[in-house]
Amino acid sequence: MQYPVSLLLNALYMIYQIWTVMLFIWAILSWIPQISRDHPAVQFLNRFIEPVVLPFRRLLPMPGGLDLSPLIAYFVVSTLYQILDRLLRTAFLPF
Repeated sequence: MQYPVSLLLNALYMIYQIWTVMLFIWAILSWIPQISRDHPAVQFLNRFIEPVVLPFRRLLPMPGGLDLSPLIAYFVVSTLYQILDRLLRTAFLPF
């Protein structure tokens, strides 16, 4: 039973890491006005990042035009990942 759970934990970790890097790249690209929002790379990132960031953007005020929703989304996703990781480890791995 340990082997499938280990595979699941590794897959979750990789997905979390890839999403985190994508969020960072997406945030950096949003600061560069020369990059078109129609660029295929930006659209690709938007498909994975916007659904997570958008609810926080709707809820949070933008102090001085600064959008903090990506940062809040990162903290929420990170916390959810850590909770899920610990739950799976304690439920299925003996040590």
